[in-house]
Amino acid sequence: QSGAVLCLLVTTDKGGHWSDRTPSQVQKVTRERLKPQGVVYLPSPPKTGFDTCSAPTISNLQTWMTSSPYYFVNMYFGGNDRGCKAWNQSTINASWMQQVYGMGWKLLPTWVGPQAPNTWPAGKYDLISTTPATAQQQGISEATSAASAANAIGLGQGSIIYIDIEGTYATDAVTRAAVESFVNGWSLQLHGLGYKAGT
Repeated sequence: QSGAVLCLLVTTDKGGHWSDRTPSQVQKVTRERLKPQGVVYLPSPPKTGFDTCSAPTISNLQTWMTSSPYYFVNMYFGGNDRGCKAWNQSTINASWMQQVYGMGWKLLPTWVGPQAPNTWPAGKYDLISTTPATAQQQGISEATSAASAANAIGLGQGSIIYIDIEGTYATDAVTRAAVESFVNGWSLQLHGLGYKAGT
């Protein structure tokens, strides 16, 4: 399948941590023939989750664990363009993570770096460069920062870190090429640092 990465991920703790068990022959084909993108985790059977700008409090998550249908909670743990930055910076730490995991929640760690070019008003967000080589270097830089921040809050190697890129870029060839180059740099660097790249 063009534009995808083939990999076999194995979890023994219901999605808390993942190990790469991709056969070496498949890894070789992937490296040689395909552009590295992200990985997609689809739980079976499907589970529901929710997303809020501000990280939920421990007390709210305790209530929702027993009285909601949700299994996953997204958390914006870093990136210069994330919303609710001050709250999330002070809330999402190793202690918060341990308590949330202890309740049984599964987390979707999300990084909000520069956004798609040509889709937002000037000055609203940091933007990905329209020069593919520069965009790829931006992806590498963001992945390095994300891995460091993830490690600081207790997200170890093997965890999936998602990149949040928003904007209407599917039909714009220049913008699409910039985003693809950024994601390639993001994915390769995260993989090299021992993490999985989610998009």
